Amino acid sequence: MRRLLAAAALPLATFVGCQRTTGPAISLASSGPPDMIGVVASSTYLGGGATPGGIVTPSYDVWIAVAPSTQANAGVVYAAAAPVYLSLDGRVSRDTAADIRSGDTLEVWHSGFWAYGSSQAPPGDTAYQGTLGLIVR
Repeated sequence: MRRLLAAAALPLATFVGCQRTTGPAISLASSGPPDMIGVVASSTYLGGGATPGGIVTPSYDVWIAVAPSTQANAGVVYAAAAPVYLSLDGRVSRDTAADIRSGDTLEVWHSGFWAYGSSQAPPGDTAYQGTLGLIVR
């Protein structure tokens, strides 16, 4: 599922837009399809939690149910400043991880950092370090 990029120095995705969802629609371009898509089961703010990559930063632990499961079976840790976007009625706009909520469909791009059995994932499942998120409502 993970792809090695030929030019590791290039960012995973390029974005142009505003800071909040009330602004104009933007174009979302990425290096490929999301690594996984799931329905959000829960999203919890951690004031200074560590990501699977070992970075300590304010973050959000998001548990998602990836099909065919209907139960949370993956965790995604987004730094509070991570690029998260919202797709609503065909318009994509800048958003934040704070706006991820239960019931949202979440398209996830993640780094190669992961942790199995951490408290940031459902019991017995894997937590990933999110690099980009697209909330679909």
